[in-house]
Amino acid sequence: MNALFAPAGTPPDIIAKLNQTVREVVALPDIKRRLLELGIEAQAGPPEEIAGRLKAEIAKWTKVIDDAKIPKL
Repeated sequence: MNALFAPAGTPPDIIAKLNQTVREVVALPDIKRRLLELGIEAQAGPPEEIAGRLKAEIAKWTKVIDDAKIPKL
């Protein structure tokens, strides 16, 4: 999973503009084709979606680490 992040505290209108611009760029045929050539299936979505996916991934891998008794540094 890849994502584009902005600094904490970035105003919501700036986040919305960045999100819209990324959606437009990812939809461009040349960009879409090049990303696929690189093995990237880009999907632009709302910030809340990636936040939910990240929380789920963190929970999943925290459990894996804990279950495997991997020491935390």
